[in-house]
Amino acid sequence: MLTVLTFYNLRKENFLKAGIFSLLASLTRFMGVALVLAIITEIYFSKARGKQLGLLGVLGIFLYGGFLYFRVGDPLYFLVAQENWHRNLVFPLTTVFNEWKLVFSKPETLINILTLIFGVGMLFQVFKRLRHSYFVYALISIVIPMFSSTLLSFPRFLLPIFPIFIALGTLKNKNVLLMYQFLAILFLGIFISFFINGYWVS
Repeated sequence: MLTVLTFYNLRKENFLKAGIFSLLASLTRFMGVALVLAIITEIYFSKARGKQLGLLGVLGIFLYGGFLYFRVGDPLYFLVAQENWHRNLVFPLTTVFNEWKLVFSKPETLINILTLIFGVGMLFQVFKRLRHSYFVYALISIVIPMFSSTLLSFPRFLLPIFPIFIALGTLKNKNVLLMYQFLAILFLGIFISFFINGYWVS
């Protein structure tokens, strides 16, 4: 909600409100970084007065880091905490390579790779059809999880990237839409079966 409100106010060139909502969004999730970079993109192309107020979102990131520092003594603890899920910082292509090696021993990881391919493919549609800020937000939102050494839960990470769904809504080819609907229903059934069997907990 906070992310969508940020973009809504960016479109209206109300940078103060966009900054406030991005600040709140940045306090809730580290993905606020993607939001801040999207705002910087809008600021670059905008001629509106007071556009620098959109940078309030940066404050949210620093406030969260300050909270972690006083709480656990490490402003980057959100990175350390990823080790609880067997994640660590690696180059994104290393993550893809690691995931691919698991396909033969854990075939379900193929879904993570297919989801990544879908997301990257839709990035081109977002770039062609939507504003630059939407593309920046979608790109960073896809790339950040790839630094974590695993694509586990990647389908879930893709869901909040709303520019992808806007781009899907602009497709006109009926055959492409029918294929998408068929695959979406198919994967929905697969995902539900995974959830019921405890492969995913969220």
